[in-house]
Amino acid sequence: MSTLSSAKIGVEHKMMKENAEFNQLQQTKPRKVGEPSSFKRVIDGIDIFRDKVNLLFNSHPDFKFEILELDKDMNVIKTYTYKHSEWHYYSDFLVKEQEGEMLFYILQSAPDNRVDVFGIKQN
Repeated sequence: MSTLSSAKIGVEHKMMKENAEFNQLQQTKPRKVGEPSSFKRVIDGIDIFRDKVNLLFNSHPDFKFEILELDKDMNVIKTYTYKHSEWHYYSDFLVKEQEGEMLFYILQSAPDNRVDVFGIKQN
């Protein structure tokens, strides 16, 4: 059997950092037996496309998701955003190229269970 080693890699992102700090604080709060804990998601999905790491972050208070494109040193080089309804929750994704266009296949787990496809809008 093979064993895995681990490493922590940090990403500079204000909301991810705030959510991680909130989670750290929640771990130190005393709770009664059976009382549910409250945590905020920090990263909702990860995918590798070409030589870039892409992270899905869906925990914005203003109801949008972000996809952060990172270089090999884990620096954010691009951010893609999409504003959605407060009832939508996206929980995983895949980045794929189709006919020269980069597409994001994003799993919507609420209110429906489906895959939404997003392309990059050129400004």
